Formats: sequence, structure tokens, C-alpha cells
Amino acid sequence: LPIVLKMNLAYKRENFFPGVYRGKSRSGNGVKAIVSTGNLFSGGLFGTNETAADLGMTEADYKEWKVYQKEQAALGIDVQYSKEKIQIDESEQKGSSALHNIENFEEEYVKNGKINNEAFFKDFKNIEEFNKYLDAKLDIKRMDDSLIDITNDDATNLSKTLRQSENGALSLQLQKEYGMSPAEANKAASTSCKSATSYWMLKLNGAEVGSYSEFLKENIEDGKIKNENGYVNAGLIEKYGFESKTIDNYDEFTDSVIGKFGETRIRVNATATKDAFTHSVATYSDNDSRKIADIGKRGYGGTVLENVYAQGSKNGKKEYFKYFHYIEKKRGRK
Repeated sequence: LPIVLKMNLAYKRENFFPGVYRGKSRSGNGVKAIVSTGNLFSGGLFGTNETAADLGMTEADYKEWKVYQKEQAALGIDVQYSKEKIQIDESEQKGSSALHNIENFEEEYVKNGKINNEAFFKDFKNIEEFNKYLDAKLDIKRMDDSLIDITNDDATNLSKTLRQSENGALSLQLQKEYGMSPAEANKAASTSCKSATSYWMLKLNGAEVGSYSEFLKENIEDGKIKNENGYVNAGLIEKYGFESKTIDNYDEFTDSVIGKFGETRIRVNATATKDAFTHSVATYSDNDSRKIADIGKRGYGGTVLENVYAQGSKNGKKEYFKYFHYIEKKRGRK
């Protein structure tokens, strides 16, 4: 792996090459770097002994460079160098920028608990910042699936960016990004449970779907989503290289955790034989249970046993399980 990715993806920046990443050598005299923006390293603390002399290292630089050599060997890092610069290729620049976004967001919003404030996702700027953060994590995961995890907190927070409430997070995005009026955005949000939950599921499974506004606009134009009522036509999931799997037995649904991020379809205000209407609930696996992260009104973190009922259950809500969808990459797709 390139030096920038290796030292950061393990979240050990303080242990590996802190001077290089932060823009100065430990001695204060050597290499200057702006890694987080994908620019070039310049200077020279890497190379062979002859190169060290050619680059005019100070004694302090040379001692530091020898330490770096050992760390490089231990990590299996291969750095290309020249007299003038150390080059990072395009993919490494993207990885470095993604890591910069991740660390900044976690420092600004996660570690201090700001993201857990109920009002956080009512601010469009915060929605934008979270989307950049999640996109950065997904970019890294596409480079190497083992390097970073998409967590259930990520899934819940993505759901919060898709809240259907009037002038809520989803409406705000449609107003700011899609160009809808508040009335248009509120109407579109109210009918977006299926499309937004499909977006949630695709994004968390690694599909490159962009923002929800981009996703909606593209798929309205493609005929996959109906503009007037949000109805999702066949082929939406397949378009992104996935295939949909269905569990329609309630006991199997509640007893298993297959399908990390999926869609639970429920029949709302239904009788045993008739659907009043249906609603999609974002659902994720958490250890040995399934939990919900509903973009509607059903909340976050409750189990499906507490929130999704078998047909014929005696409950005042009359919300019955219809099916559970999860997705898998089509064979042969990376």
C-alpha cells in the first residue's frame, strides 16, 4: 500500500511518519509535504545512501531518514522517489483526500458528540458534511474492503439524512440540490420511502449512487422512478450491478440476520387481506438481531420484533410484515 494510506487507515498517524504527514520532519529541517490535498512531496528523506548525499540531507535529516527506512520495510511500503519529488499517483491522492475528510469530520462532529444532537441533520451544511464523510469511507472501502468498516452508526446517520418529515433532511436536500420549491420537495419526500430506502441500501453496500438528489434525478430520467408518486419500477437495483434477494416468511426474517443492510416492506393500516398502503423501513443487522433506522416516524435502533409485526398480530397499529429485501453483487461484479 502507498505510504499515505498505510499510515492513516490503521488510524496510527501519530505512530507512522507524523512529520511527513503534518508538513515537516521531526527535526524541522527536512521534507515538506501536503499529503491531505494530494499534492507532491518535495525535498528528500527517502532513497539510497547516495541519494541522501545528492539531496543534501543534514545529519539530523539523515538519522531521521534511516528510521523511516526501517518503518517502510516493516510496513511493506514502496515509495517512488526522484531528486526533486516523491510522486503520489491519482488513486493515492484520492485515498489521501478521503482520509483527510474522515479524520476532519470525526474530529469536528463525532468525538464531541455533536452528530448525536437531534437538530444536527436539520442543518443542510451538516448533511453535506456527513455525506462527504460517508463517501470518503466508501471510497476507501472500494480500494480495499478490509481497511475500513461501514458501521451501524453510519447506516443510522445516513437514514437521518433521508428523513421524510416536512422541511426535514430529505426535503432540504431536494430544495438545495435538486432545485425544488419547499412544497415540491415536501411532496417528493413524502412519497420517497421506497426510493430513498433503496438508495440507502445501495449506498451502504458500495454502489456509486452520488447524493440522493443525483440518484433521484438520474432515475426519474431513466424511468426507474416515477416523478409524480415516487413509485420504483423494476430494474433499479440491477442497474447498479446488484441483485435483490427476498425473505417473505416472518419467522425467517426475525430469526436470521442475513443481509447486512436491507429494506423491510410493511403493510400499514392493513387488514388480514388488504393493504391500505405500504412503507419501506431501512433495516440493518446488529450482532444477532435486526434493527430499524426508519426514514419515516418509527425511529432508530429498535428491533424488528418490537417494530414489525407478523400478519394477524393483535396490535393497534395494524402494521404487518410484507417482505424483506437485501441485495448482493451480481456474480462477476467487483
